[in-house]
Amino acid sequence: MDNQGFTYEPHGQIRILYTQAELRDGKDTLYKLRPLSEINLWLPAIERKDLINGKGSSLVSIHAYSNEDSNLSQTMVIGGRPIRPANDSRVARLWLSDCLRNHPDCLLRGVVESIESTSRTLPTRLIDVGDNDNPKFCRLIDGKTANGPYSALTYCWGDGAILKTRMLTLDSHRVRIDWAEMNQTYRDAIEVTRALGIRYIWIDALCIIQGDREDWEREAANMASVYQNAIITLSAAQGTSADEGLFLRRSNFTSTHFLDGPESNDGLYLSEQLYGAKRFYDDVQVGPLSQRGWTLQERILSRRLLHFGTDQLHWECQSAVASEKNPFAAAEGVRPGIDPATVFRSRQVYGKMGLGDLVDDNNTTQKIFSRYGSQSSAHVQATISAWQTLVCAYSKRAITNPGDKLPAIAGLINAFEERFDAKIVWGLNIADKTGALIWSVKHGTRALVERAPSWSWIAVDGEVKFWVLRNDMARLAAEGIKFADRVCSFTTKVKPVALQIPSAQEMSILECNIRIDDGSLNKIGYGVLDTDPQANPDGDSLQASNLHDIFAALVTYADEDRARYSFEPPGPIAFCLLLKQHTDKAESGYYQRLGIANITTDYFIEGAKTSIIEIL
Repeated sequence: MDNQGFTYEPHGQIRILYTQAELRDGKDTLYKLRPLSEINLWLPAIERKDLINGKGSSLVSIHAYSNEDSNLSQTMVIGGRPIRPANDSRVARLWLSDCLRNHPDCLLRGVVESIESTSRTLPTRLIDVGDNDNPKFCRLIDGKTANGPYSALTYCWGDGAILKTRMLTLDSHRVRIDWAEMNQTYRDAIEVTRALGIRYIWIDALCIIQGDREDWEREAANMASVYQNAIITLSAAQGTSADEGLFLRRSNFTSTHFLDGPESNDGLYLSEQLYGAKRFYDDVQVGPLSQRGWTLQERILSRRLLHFGTDQLHWECQSAVASEKNPFAAAEGVRPGIDPATVFRSRQVYGKMGLGDLVDDNNTTQKIFSRYGSQSSAHVQATISAWQTLVCAYSKRAITNPGDKLPAIAGLINAFEERFDAKIVWGLNIADKTGALIWSVKHGTRALVERAPSWSWIAVDGEVKFWVLRNDMARLAAEGIKFADRVCSFTTKVKPVALQIPSAQEMSILECNIRIDDGSLNKIGYGVLDTDPQANPDGDSLQASNLHDIFAALVTYADEDRARYSFEPPGPIAFCLLLKQHTDKAESGYYQRLGIANITTDYFIEGAKTSIIEIL
């Protein structure tokens, strides 16, 4: 306590709190102490500015642990364990062994696995990490010649130079990859792979021929298979470049032998964890690796991950999430609400329902969702919501090469379609008839080089938001919505409107007021543009001086009367696409999306005409 700078009332009452687990057996309720991993103290009159404001009591947790080979740990009286040096693989081997033996949900298509098993699809190329007799010898091999499982690495390349396999170095890498030339993250990942008893590892920069477009496109298409079939994925959760390595320098924590046991290695130890080792949330869920676009599918598609955090290791699989300081319980600080992995994994792992709870082994919907009216509609609604969750999470991440925006999520799209019987077209779940097109972006900019049709969020850079419509209120207004290659077409009511961009002090730079395009000042709704109207004056984005000749095309509406807001006219809400004639194909009647609009139906329908809309 003194090491952390606490001051407290020495004569006040300190309460020690133990958490209890409730066990039910028939009608009887039994109580059992959970394995102790921390001591929770209510301390009176603590004064510390960054802990509490003013005087009073506060809860403080101190890490409690015993050694792995002590009687207290083997009988699980004490659940906490010491945090070892970063390159100590004991807890990682324990996690992997336990998962292979005792986690049926983590098996590959029901196949019993082991470190020696080979019942999986292997990547095109792998790195042979050698053995302990030749710790610095490794080489690139053809995957079909491998005899055993492999690990995979997920990490940030960073801005510095990294070792890559190119056509000029392919043959030499097949003979030997120079240990001295490898980035530190590569070397650490190879050491961990060898320590886990695994002979091969897949590292993208070395196993994909860089600079060869044909090889890159083929291997990028197989990315989902690479991570799904790896026996474990090593995650550089806190690394911002390939030079930082996996074994980060850990904080020094004071530890004291608190209670003796019958043997010399027994006993209870207390460790200084008042503001100690970073939690799963800090290291994994909001760490540097979670900010990169490519790594979303790498994490979600991997069946097992070993995350290398700032001060401890973290484990994640289809059945459990744990951390090194408490390896047999749920990791501290897991935040399900912000984690896209909940889409694929179950409440058992994250404490929040995901599609892992919705779909059973036969890909049929569980009865728990019968409130939607049928298992079929439940499945559709759940997959729509799940895909929107993934898209929103993905859109927040950075992509170094903007042209990779679709390839970086292609593996996740393939896995999602296969597992949940969905159809994703240009990043949209087309089962969502009333809401797939009703998205907006925050601080959006459209790519100068067209990489997707304008009706897809992939064409715009920025954080994506779907305008959620309640199922019992949404009504589809567009008829015959079809997606054919790059064209989205439907029949609906269309009306010319004018946009008025408010001052930046009033609204976001991308927001605008919608007015009737007849010179009047009647406001009929508001909209959100896909791009900043002042941005890219030489590109295809909307100009502030060209805010007319815009059309609003009705897609869906909600039976919700907005008369309760004094500043808005009454009537149901119409959700429209804001369109203009396509710059290059105006004579053909094609349109280009500019954004979305929220318009009062009564004002919109008057004067609107039914037309066939084709958007590129």
